[in-house]
Amino acid sequence: GAQITAITPAILLGCGFWSLFHGFTVGRARAKFAEMARKDGEKDVDERYLLPNLYAQGTSKYARAFNCVQRSHQHIFETFTTVAVGGLTGAVVFPICSALSTLMYTVGKFMIR
Repeated sequence: GAQITAITPAILLGCGFWSLFHGFTVGRARAKFAEMARKDGEKDVDERYLLPNLYAQGTSKYARAFNCVQRSHQHIFETFTTVAVGGLTGAVVFPICSALSTLMYTVGKFMIR
């Protein structure tokens, strides 16, 4: 019982930490694609790519590539609360099913990053 029920919170905790570290990936991608855009001759790179902009402005290949990285990170925050509440609630009655579905969510998030 209790050991199996503890699997879901452990998976969610790991996913939460991974989400935080994924933010560093977004920061590196922002700098990388801004620099590539600068080298390619794009105009107003700092205003279009750098913070406080959440997404890069424009439709260049570098802006689209960065926006995909940012979108994957944003999607984690849009879905994590629902998964966490559902997983923890379900773990009380259906610990194995809840652990497996939470693990599938986590693996899926890792694969689409």
